[in-house]
Amino acid sequence: MESNKSRGTRSLFWMKVNLVAVVLICILGLIVTHQLTASGYSMQQFSSESPDIGAAMNFMYYIIVMAFSGFVMLLVWSIFQFFWLLWLFRAEKNLRLVAMSKFSPWGAVICSSIPYVGFLIHYFIFKDLVMQTESALESRRQSSSKTVAEILSKVSPVDKNFVNGFAIMTVLAAAIGFIRDTSISGFLAVAFSVASLLCYMKSFAAFIKEEQALFDIYQEEKLMAKVDQVLWQRKLESESADEKTKV
Repeated sequence: MESNKSRGTRSLFWMKVNLVAVVLICILGLIVTHQLTASGYSMQQFSSESPDIGAAMNFMYYIIVMAFSGFVMLLVWSIFQFFWLLWLFRAEKNLRLVAMSKFSPWGAVICSSIPYVGFLIHYFIFKDLVMQTESALESRRQSSSKTVAEILSKVSPVDKNFVNGFAIMTVLAAAIGFIRDTSISGFLAVAFSVASLLCYMKSFAAFIKEEQALFDIYQEEKLMAKVDQVLWQRKLESESADEKTKV
């Protein structure tokens, strides 16, 4: 098993950066739309008969700003996806050393990467990760090790309301665009998307702590097994020496 804490921490950081970028770009889009509407842009301003150079320059400026914002958004999203998928692959691989998850590491990555529906499928993947990890932790509460007990005392279970809220908000964000193509529906789609990401971030932050706790316990169990093996070998050597002495 390999520690996945750094991948989880980086994923959470870029998740937050992505959320901030979405909010800022939405605000910028509203400002640009308001400026264009307030300025009363029309096609006549760009006609060859009576061109308005100032209006054309301002319009191009707005286009460049929005294009650059879109590029920044794509870059941030790509970085987030890269670290997030690395984390997901390792999370599934680690879990399979102590429990049987429903999704293989590559299966989880591929399903979560499917356009449009991948994030919704990820709900079932993430829910399975949480359930299997918490089940593995719970099964170790009867351990006689004080270290294991101390690790478990510092871990809180993932709030399932946030996990389910993540799925509900994702479905609403996807469905709202099919109801009516208006500015209000666009605003609601963004609002539900942000709410979905917030729910996921909350549950994700709690889960990576559980994941690290399971890793620490796994390392402790390996150490205890090595100690037991050394003690057993010494016992065998001692009994063999006693038998030779008697002879």
